[in-house]
Amino acid sequence: MGEPRTFDETRALIGANLRRVRKARGLSQEKAGELVGLSRSTMGYYEQGRRNPSLQSLHKMAVAYDVDLSEFFRFERFVPAYLDDEDPEEEPEKDQ
Repeated sequence: MGEPRTFDETRALIGANLRRVRKARGLSQEKAGELVGLSRSTMGYYEQGRRNPSLQSLHKMAVAYDVDLSEFFRFERFVPAYLDDEDPEEEPEKDQ
C-alpha cells in the first residue's frame, strides 16, 4: 500500500507501529499502560488508530519500550491496526 495518504491512514499506521513494538517487547496493553501511566483502553484506542496519542504519550511509550521515537513513524509497510485481526488481548474462539 505504500505511504499513508490521509490523516486517518497516518494515525492507523502509528497505531499499528505502537502495537508492533509493544508486542515485540512481550507486553500486554495493560502492562504497557501501567508503564506509561495510561489505561489499557487508551492504549487500545491508540493502537487501533481511534485516538491521537500526544507527543508526550508517544515519548513515554518510546522510553518504556526502549526504542527511538521515530520507530512509531516507520512507513515502510502500511497496515492499519484494524486490518490486523490478531488480538492478544482477546481469548481465541474455541471450535464447538
